[in-house]
Amino acid sequence: MCSDAVSCLSADPKGLTLPKPTLQTIVSSTTLKNKFKQAYNIPISKTIYEYKIERGKIKYRLYWVIEAVKKCVSIFEFKSRNQMRQVLGWKE
Repeated sequence: MCSDAVSCLSADPKGLTLPKPTLQTIVSSTTLKNKFKQAYNIPISKTIYEYKIERGKIKYRLYWVIEAVKKCVSIFEFKSRNQMRQVLGWKE
C-alpha cells in the first residue's frame, strides 16, 4: 500500500499521481496543524498533505511534507486511523 504511494510521490510530490487523487487532501485546520507540531515537530508554516488508503475495513493515513530546499518529500507518518487518533488525541 505504502510503496505504491511512495512511487507516486516521487513522480509528483503534491500527490496528483496517486491512484485515487480524490482521497488526497491538504491539512488546513490550524488546530490540527498545532497537533502535528506538538506530535511531530512539523512547523505550522509547512503544507501537510494527507492521503487516505483504504483496504477493506482497515483505513490508513499517510502524511507528508514537501522539503523544497532538499528537493524531496518527507513522509512522517503512516498509521491506521485509530492509531492516529491516539497520537493526535482525536476524540472518537
